[in-house]
Amino acid sequence: MSQKVDFLIIGAGIVGLTCALALHRAKFSVVVLERSHPNQSHLKDLSTYDNRVFAINPTVKQILSNLGLAEKIETLRTSSYHKMEVYDAAMDAHIAFDKDEVGVDRLGEILEHKVLQSVLLEEVMARGIPCQFAANIAEVEPKTKTLILESGERFSASHWIGADGARSWLRETMHIETDITPYDHHAVVATIQSEKPLYKTAYQWFHPTGPVALLPLQGSHDLSLVWSTQPERAKALLEMDELSFNQALTQMTESRLGVLQVQSKRFSYPLSKQHAKSYWKDHSILVGDAAHVIHPLAGLGLNLGLLDAATLRDAFVGWRAGGCVKLERWLNWYQRQRRAHNTLVMRSMDMFYHGFSSQRLGFMTLRNIGLGRLNKTLFLKKYFIDFALGKIGYTVPDLGKINHDFKKTTQGAQNALLS
Repeated sequence: MSQKVDFLIIGAGIVGLTCALALHRAKFSVVVLERSHPNQSHLKDLSTYDNRVFAINPTVKQILSNLGLAEKIETLRTSSYHKMEVYDAAMDAHIAFDKDEVGVDRLGEILEHKVLQSVLLEEVMARGIPCQFAANIAEVEPKTKTLILESGERFSASHWIGADGARSWLRETMHIETDITPYDHHAVVATIQSEKPLYKTAYQWFHPTGPVALLPLQGSHDLSLVWSTQPERAKALLEMDELSFNQALTQMTESRLGVLQVQSKRFSYPLSKQHAKSYWKDHSILVGDAAHVIHPLAGLGLNLGLLDAATLRDAFVGWRAGGCVKLERWLNWYQRQRRAHNTLVMRSMDMFYHGFSSQRLGFMTLRNIGLGRLNKTLFLKKYFIDFALGKIGYTVPDLGKINHDFKKTTQGAQNALLS
């Protein structure tokens, strides 16, 4: 017997579950399929920090709030940062961003993966959205849009959504071409304790060998580390004893926070840039890392994925509102909206990555002069902050106001589509 729904969401990660909630609140029927099984004990354990953290900007925080999740997240654990210090270690240049300087209450918020995942899972279960875990797909019937699991269960849907990560099964199955560019760097991640207090400040050092980022956690001396470097150097950092690692990290951060000490296991993963040439094909649609992967130096990757989820929900609400607009045009609208914004962010990250990696003396001198002038130019700093806060390139859809006729909710989107 086959269960028929509006959407099959492949992947129960953060973006997939956000998609499920957004579409469910818009009165669509949804089933989530996930190959693995959530480690509930890990998700509920707040005695240690998660090595995987995200820098959430206020635009995405508003989406989480509209879905009724923000207060639940805050009751568990979250932290905000009010300042950002960026250093060019090769030339001793520096730029600082401050919330008061640009007129906002915070520059961003740090959320741990397990906290956000736990809240999303609880909300999905509470709303009765079916989630099938350990769901290994054995067979595909494209004509009936049916997926058959190894258990024999059958699920069919009008649309499939691929929220299954950088190695997306759905993207491969639908033969959607993807541009993949390795950075030849690995990211080393860990939880760190600093000798000096953080004062709600995020730090970034750009070295010729790669950037080192420290993001403030809830404790006044607790940080999350993302250290991007060559694969052989990353391997060496993982193999170092704690004292040697602490010394190397303290040196790379110029002792600005005093002695840094690792508080967790160290992990690493390869870095690459990926971008699907199409975000949809036939009845299948890509969101999050299945569609795009960027360098983690600014922590914007998850923001882009959650914006995908919100925009896709907008597209389907607009299509259902009626009129003469075919679904393909709405899906093209979703692709244009998100691909343009994602491309802008990806190119910006590339500019920072390659710009600060260059060791050519002339380029380094210009970079040093440019950072100095930028640090003294308020309107340019405000532009950079607005970009990071999600105020440029995207308008937040209000997921909390779903009208019965849907037309009022989507009129602006329809006008944009038909213009």
